Amino acid sequence: MLRDRLSLKLSLDEKAFLAPIVGHLDKAQIAQLLRTGEWRTLEPGEVLTVEEEPVADLTFICNGRTEVRVKGQVVAHVGPGAFIGDVSFTTGVSATATVMVDEVSRVLAFDQARLKALCTRDQQIASALYRRIGGGLADKMRATTDRL
Repeated sequence: MLRDRLSLKLSLDEKAFLAPIVGHLDKAQIAQLLRTGEWRTLEPGEVLTVEEEPVADLTFICNGRTEVRVKGQVVAHVGPGAFIGDVSFTTGVSATATVMVDEVSRVLAFDQARLKALCTRDQQIASALYRRIGGGLADKMRATTDRL
C-alpha cells in the first residue's frame, strides 16, 4: 500500500517529507498537501524565523542545515526531517528562536494560514501532519535535554 501511494511520481524530496505520514492519507490528500507547500532552495545566511516575531511559514527541511539561536546564542543545528516554525504553527505564538540557513538547503515551505485552512477542511490531513510535527518537537526536546 505504501509503495502504491508513493507511486504518484513523487520526487525524492516529496517522498522524504511524506514517508512518515503517507500511510494515513490517500493520493488525493497527498496531492492537496503538496500543493499547499512550495519547494525552495535556500542559500546560507537566509533567515527563516526571527525570535519574537510572527512566523509566516511552517518549513520542512529536506536537506541542508540551519542554525538555531536564542538570545543571540547558538543552541542547536537542525537538519533533514525537521520542521522550522512548528511551535508557532501549533500554538500561534511568535518565533521562539532565530533560525538561519547554515548550508544550502532544500525545503518545503507551507504558508501557515493556507495549511491551517487545509487542516480545518480535512481532519485526516490535520491528524497526520500534527502527528509528524509532534514527533519532531519531541525529538527537539530530547536533544535539548541531552545537552543539559
